[in-house]
Formats: sequence, structure tokens, C-alpha cells
Amino acid sequence: MLAAEFAVKKRIQIQNALDQGAAERIGEILRHKTKWMLAFNRGTDSITLNQEQLAAMGTPGIANLMQECFRGAQGGFQYVYSSYPIVDAIVNRRDIGHPLHGVLEAINAPAFREFVERVSGIAGLVKADGQATLYSKGNFLTFHNDFDARNKRRVAYVLGFTRKWRSDWGGLLEFYDAQGNVDFGLVPRFNVLNLFEVPVNHAVTYVPPFVPEGRYSITGWFSVA
Repeated sequence: MLAAEFAVKKRIQIQNALDQGAAERIGEILRHKTKWMLAFNRGTDSITLNQEQLAAMGTPGIANLMQECFRGAQGGFQYVYSSYPIVDAIVNRRDIGHPLHGVLEAINAPAFREFVERVSGIAGLVKADGQATLYSKGNFLTFHNDFDARNKRRVAYVLGFTRKWRSDWGGLLEFYDAQGNVDFGLVPRFNVLNLFEVPVNHAVTYVPPFVPEGRYSITGWFSVA
């Protein structure tokens, strides 16, 4: 049934994706045991700032940076959100033993990778990258399609760990048709797995200033050799 739905829509949301206990533990790690960095782009350059760098900027500096991101969104692709880059942390031996490193290892385990292959109908997936993300007030990811010039990415995944989110709080994963109309939107949920074939036009919508919570997920792409 999952494969049949994906074959038609090229996307799917799977409820209760993980063991409930595991999902609860990951949710707690994301909320209380993750060293978030601010991720944003300047044109084609991807930038991350750690907590020490943000503290050095002070409130006025961060406010100016957010205004820069808002201006960037007016004219093209732009994002700003909190990130914990799992692959980068593993490669550079930061936070050795952090539980999120183990989560990415589990995502790359043969059983999980083969499950994604069966659902998507896309064979030959060899690895998944990953980052933890937190979207809070003022954060967004504008219209893009996940195009990979090396033609390696095949399936995007988003493991959601967000509770009690309202659809008018933004942070929706939206998909768009060829005319730019909203084709489908997914409200952040807890213990769900979103899979979709790439490239495809999509975005994470703006989270307005009145939102009191954060949108938590672990996301990345499954790629071929």
C-alpha cells in the first residue's frame, strides 16, 4: 500500500514511523540536548554560526542578520533556521557519542535504507546524509527543488518530532505544481516520516513571530553511488 501511494504521488507521510519510545527519546534529545547553530545562506554560500558566535553578535547583530535574510527571500532562494549538522559533526569528531550521531547511523542501516527503497521503488540507495533542524519564529526555507548537479539525490526524508502544532503557525512542508500553486501541504507532526522523490518544487513556510513552539525534525537525502 505504501509503495502504491508513493508510485502515484511521489511522496508519502508514514505515521508512527518509529517505535514510540525511541521517538520520545529523540524528541527529548532535540529539545534539551542539542547544540543548535544558526544556518542561513548568502547567495550560494551556506553559513552556520554556533552559539558563541551568535552571542558575540549580540541582539542587534542577530536582528540585522535576520533582516538580511528577509531581504534575500525577496529576490531568490533563502533560508534561515537552527541546525545541528550531524554529518559535519561526525566527520570533524565534534560531540563524540552524541545520540543524534547514532540516529543517522540507524537511518543508514540496511534495514531502513531497504525500507525506503521498497516504498519509493528506487533501487541502489547507498547512503543518507542528515541534519537536525529547528524552525522557530522568523524561520523559513523558500521555494526550491533539491536539484543536485551531481545527480545523486533520489529521495528526501523528514523525520518529524513536533507536537501540538497548528496549521496557521507556518512551518508547513508545502509542494507546488508547475504554475506555482500549492499542490499539497503537511503540518508538522510527531513521529512521522515524510518521503518524497527529488527534484520537486517545495518549501518550508515562514513561522510567524507569535508562534510559541519549535518545529523539530531530522532531514536529509538518500543518494545513489
